[in-house]
Amino acid sequence: MFNNHSFDTIPIYNCLISSNFFPFYSCPLIYMRLFSFLFILFYSFHFSFSTAQKVEILVLDKEKNPLVAALVTINNVAVSSEENHFTESNGKVILNQIAFGKYPIEVSYLGFETITDTLTIDKSSQNFRFVLEASGQVIEEIKIVGKRPLLRQEGDKVIIDPEPLLGFSTNTLEVLESTPGLLVDPEGGIFLNNANPAAIHINGREQRMATQDIMNMLRSLPPGNILKIEVLRNPSAKYDAASSGGIINIVLKKGVKLGQYGSVNAGMNQGREGSYFGGFSFNNTGQNSGFSFQLNYNRNAIAEDFSSQRNTLNTPTLRQVNDNTRINDNFFASLGYDYTLKNDHQLSYFGTFQGNLNTLISVQSNTYDQGLETIFSSDNFIVNKNPFFSHRHDLGWLKKLDTIGSEIDGKLSLGQSFFDGK
Repeated sequence: MFNNHSFDTIPIYNCLISSNFFPFYSCPLIYMRLFSFLFILFYSFHFSFSTAQKVEILVLDKEKNPLVAALVTINNVAVSSEENHFTESNGKVILNQIAFGKYPIEVSYLGFETITDTLTIDKSSQNFRFVLEASGQVIEEIKIVGKRPLLRQEGDKVIIDPEPLLGFSTNTLEVLESTPGLLVDPEGGIFLNNANPAAIHINGREQRMATQDIMNMLRSLPPGNILKIEVLRNPSAKYDAASSGGIINIVLKKGVKLGQYGSVNAGMNQGREGSYFGGFSFNNTGQNSGFSFQLNYNRNAIAEDFSSQRNTLNTPTLRQVNDNTRINDNFFASLGYDYTLKNDHQLSYFGTFQGNLNTLISVQSNTYDQGLETIFSSDNFIVNKNPFFSHRHDLGWLKKLDTIGSEIDGKLSLGQSFFDGK
């Protein structure tokens, strides 16, 4: 009879209405089932707490001193999980409500032998203690290595650290190409957001070479030889006008020398007059001294022809022929030398010699014809030459005062120009 009833056939609210909320014997089946449900719930809750335990794990050394931040790893095989705990300042790890059973455990600490064991947790096992022994291995040194940023600001300079770029750069030019804010034109130089190319310095010495020679030098310089690259976008007044596009100073690691390098170039263009050029450069950079020499010659020639014929009624016919040849000869030579004394004094000399000759050869022919008869003719031959020559000499003296960049810089410049237009 007890099993023939269900909550579906006798709802609780019907039972309550019929009994007018009077004693439970008016609907005994409902209250008996409710009592059974509460009993089972209480028993399960009590059982779950009776099979869980609070566990304390203490980690000590041989002198009974607590080990702080020791790693305690507990594996729960039943659920395939792993828990990591670190000991507190008292050397203890507290595990709340851990179920009865066996748990593999590993206790480790830097400089001590690792202990591997099994915890058996039941009603009688609440406290566990592990004593670690010092390891036979001695740690001699711990190195903490930090990486510098790619770019950093030091005063008016931007310092580039090439180390982060070594993995994908095979030469110094590629390092500069990968640096934000620098524009590298293999034919025109390196630009710092300016219309003029930047001046290239090596260890503070300006490399007074042709742009192509500088590009070739940077391509041949391994990036691992560079300590740092200094970028000055707005150089101070102590630098000459050639540095108006900024300065890129490549500082080499100690002991690295550029040595001797140079280039030779020559070429020509075929035409009625033709053009040709040739050049030679040589540099010798040492630890305390540097020497540079450069020589270039360039000749451009252009030929122009012009002819006209003017016909009018009852007047002679005018025929004009102009033959012009323009020749431009350019010559440039430079010589530089610097030497650093032992007392941080640096002496330098740099001289330039430049010549230019513009020549215009013009032949003009005028002819007046009347029918088939030439009644007048004239020829004019004009040669116009404009020579130009200049030389400039810079003498420098530099005294370094300290290691943070303080210095005294003196420079004496002498120059002269000649021009004679005829």
